[in-house]
Amino acid sequence: MKSDNELYADWKSMCPELTPALCEEMLVELMYPRMLEPARAILARMLANPAYSTLHESIYDALVKDNVLRAGRNADPRRARLDINTETGEVKETRH
Repeated sequence: MKSDNELYADWKSMCPELTPALCEEMLVELMYPRMLEPARAILARMLANPAYSTLHESIYDALVKDNVLRAGRNADPRRARLDINTETGEVKETRH
């Protein structure tokens, strides 16, 4: 994050004890959930563009791997989850 950035200046004025690195880390933590879907869309467009053919394999790999994570991000947080005891095979439903 650049120190002359208006957003950085606002953060710094609210919390003068924060270091630039900590400010950047907090901003990323707050903003990345909003940026994931637009980033996926950009990668999909790059995948369709022959100019990025050298990157197609790695883009495809990243999108496929993210699909698993995406399902968890988009799932209802109130849904029941299963805990499986690998030793006994016992399955129980939990909410955490």
